Parts: sequence; structure tokens; C-alpha cells
Amino acid sequence: RHGVFRIKIDQRYFNFATVARVNGSRRIQHGNTLFDGKARPWMHQGHITRWKRDRHSRRHQRPLERLQRDFLSGTQIGTRIPGMGSLALTGVGVCFPFVMIISAFAQLGGMGGAPLLSIARGEGDYAKAKRIQGNALVLLVAFSIAITVVTLLLKGQALYWFGASVDTFASANEYLTVYVLGSPFVLITLGMNSYINAQGYARTGMFTVLIGAVLNIVLDPIFIFTFGMGVRGAALATVLSQAVSALWVMRFLTGKHCMLKVERRD
Repeated sequence: RHGVFRIKIDQRYFNFATVARVNGSRRIQHGNTLFDGKARPWMHQGHITRWKRDRHSRRHQRPLERLQRDFLSGTQIGTRIPGMGSLALTGVGVCFPFVMIISAFAQLGGMGGAPLLSIARGEGDYAKAKRIQGNALVLLVAFSIAITVVTLLLKGQALYWFGASVDTFASANEYLTVYVLGSPFVLITLGMNSYINAQGYARTGMFTVLIGAVLNIVLDPIFIFTFGMGVRGAALATVLSQAVSALWVMRFLTGKHCMLKVERRD
């Protein structure tokens, strides 16, 4: 009979589909290649340890693989946005250069100043280390304000520079507007987290990343599908996730458990 079969050959499983019977011999197909079941040496009884009919091969996939493919995949989420589909995903992709620019400025204030803080700590000059940390925070806030203003003023032309078309401009514009308005949270989270790591609190720095990632995964389908916000919902989910991470960072840096606190006089 016709159907899909799984064969275990040398500890590996292969899917084959029965396509016909020729002279009483079953012929099977693997990809675009036809094989005669009685003619292939690797199909002798000693090599084939499992021959099982399977009309639902999806159930053989590992649960985590199915979860990653069907739920966490950005492609699946993007193509299922109601009324927009792949155009929405393409519009979000056009915004990636802006995301990278914002991340670059965050690393400039974070990775650029954190080594200076470590050097000052090694010299025993904690006052200098606190000044470096305070100046970095002010610099990141200034970067975020400048990036927000410039992007909002130039986004119309800049999106076309980065590859937007008439069809994808609306989605890209919606995503970029919301994301840029939340850029202060992004810069504070990415930038100041480096100073947490530089003080030796690696676990706290890890939780900063983990909180934002988990919240983003949870909020994305809620805002996109449940609230029907589409691309704007995806950007809002990202901004809110980064806002919570930024609050986590600032709460730690101003709390009693931090070695070098962020204070107004610094």
C-alpha cells in the first residue's frame, strides 16, 4: 500500500514513500530518487532494524524542535500576522539597521567604559570608578535622546535608503516609530549591564538578558495576535521587555547590594 515509512539504517532514520509496485517488488522514493526494495544492498535484513509505517511523521520530532519551529520562530510569527503576512516580516527586517545602530551606541557607552571602571577598581580609585559609571549613564541617556530625535525626523527617507518599498514602508514605519521611542530603555539595558558585569555580578547581568528575552517571547504573541496590534505590537513587546530589564538594571545599580552605586553627585 501507498504511505510513508521510516527505516533505521546504521542508527539513522530515513523517511521513504511507497510509490508503486513493479513486478511484485515494492518501489520506494527517498527525496527525488527511486529505489527497488530488493536491489539495494543496504536494505538487507542485517542493516534494516526498523521498518515502520508512519502517516504522521511529525509526531517523531522532538517536542522542543516542534516548539521552536511553530511558536518561537520569528518567520512563523511574522507570516501569521493577520492581513499582512510576509510583508510585515519584511518591513521589520528593514528596521534591523536602525536596531544595530542603537545597539552600537549602547556598546559604545557600555563596553567602552566598563574596562575603564575595572582599571580604576584595580587601582583602588573607587571615586573615579563611580564617576566613570555615572558619566556613562548620562552619555547613554544623551545618545538615546539624540537617536530618537534624528530618527523620527529622517525615518521616512532613511527607510527607503535601507531597502523599504511602497508595500513594506507602512510596516517598517510602524515598527521603527515604536522601537525608537523606547530606545532609552534599550541603551540603558545594554549599556549599563556591562558595568554590572565589570563589578563581578555576572549572575545579575545574566538575569538582565534573561528577563528581557523571556518577556519578549511571552508578550510578542499576546500583542500581535490577542490584541491584534500586528507589527506595532511586536515593537511594543520589545520595548516593554527592555523597559523591565532597564528597571532591573537601575534598581540593582542604585541598591544596597551594588559595590559601586549610581548616585546623583557622580
